[in-house]
Amino acid sequence: MNPAAMPDVPVQVPIDDANADTEWNDILRKHKIIPEKPPSPTPMIEEAIAEARRLAHENRLEGKDLDELDELEDEEDEEFLASYRCVLHVRAGEGC
Repeated sequence: MNPAAMPDVPVQVPIDDANADTEWNDILRKHKIIPEKPPSPTPMIEEAIAEARRLAHENRLEGKDLDELDELEDEEDEEFLASYRCVLHVRAGEGC
């Protein structure tokens, strides 16, 4: 029988896990036998985390009294000085 004369007949293909990253599933997706994988949520999650950190940093002064603001200023000054000391040590060929 001539393969070109054969009608297209849907064939049931066994699939263990349609979301698995396998060469077999890639082939099935290419031929539209199984649906495309949904996009990875990782970039959206990373973007949301970065946005949350940015907002937390912007709002770190909200609702603080003077004593809390002084304490925050001291913490940030010490963090800055520690990072600056580290840079100087690295430039001098020493470790942090």
